[in-house]
Amino acid sequence: MVITHQARLTLPQRHIEWQKLADARLELFGTDALLVPMAWQTHDTGLVVTTIGGQQVDFTYSQSQRVWDFDTPPSYLGPTGIPIINFNQSDEWLETPDAAFWNDTAGSSEPSYYWSCWVFTVAGVAIHTLLSKSTSAGETGTDWMTIIQSNETYQCKIIDDSANAVIGSQSSALSDGWHYLAATKHDDSALSSSVITYVDGVADRSDFTEGTYVQQEDGTTVVRFGAESDGDSPLGLSVAGGPLGPMFIAVGANAVPTPDAILRDYQLGRAALGI
Repeated sequence: MVITHQARLTLPQRHIEWQKLADARLELFGTDALLVPMAWQTHDTGLVVTTIGGQQVDFTYSQSQRVWDFDTPPSYLGPTGIPIINFNQSDEWLETPDAAFWNDTAGSSEPSYYWSCWVFTVAGVAIHTLLSKSTSAGETGTDWMTIIQSNETYQCKIIDDSANAVIGSQSSALSDGWHYLAATKHDDSALSSSVITYVDGVADRSDFTEGTYVQQEDGTTVVRFGAESDGDSPLGLSVAGGPLGPMFIAVGANAVPTPDAILRDYQLGRAALGI
């Protein structure tokens, strides 16, 4: 259960504070970063949420429903009332057809990336999909996935669909409660060691490998937050939105975010959530 606290701010005051937080996060990660500000009315119509950052990408909510009409409507947490999006582990997710943007083809078949989000984890046996780029379930037609596995580990998987192979990183088992989950893929490498998972601002990883990996597919596939492309492994947890919404960077020729930047982002989020 998510414990919420209503902030004693007017809506305009709240949005001013949210903008300060979003600006601070983008200052850490650069304007190439995409922030998905779910339930922030300035950027979210309820049906479509437009990312904040150097490029604007539109996500649409599943079932053509408003985020405020989810089975459990957004709640609010922390001194500035950060919106908390409560996914139902069934048919609630976001997706964007802007697939080409999510492929980083800048000089390498092994592009570099960054992913992060705030999630309230609870014990269970289900797989929860966070941000993924796939056309079908079971890692078929998939480029990459960030998920919480049924054993409560956080995984980032880079997938070679043709070879039915995976490289990646997984964390140790997560405790119940709020966690900042991040991952980087770097060094133009085809090794699992090029993928680092972070929990609460600190690297927490072990190699995760399946099959004989050659290279990422880099296909034109749909990007979703909250489920695989056909609705498999849906998200049934609470996720921070607004200025603490999920973040993604197609790093290109630039360096991936530093461990210091990732730790600072965690510290900003922890203060904003009041945890």
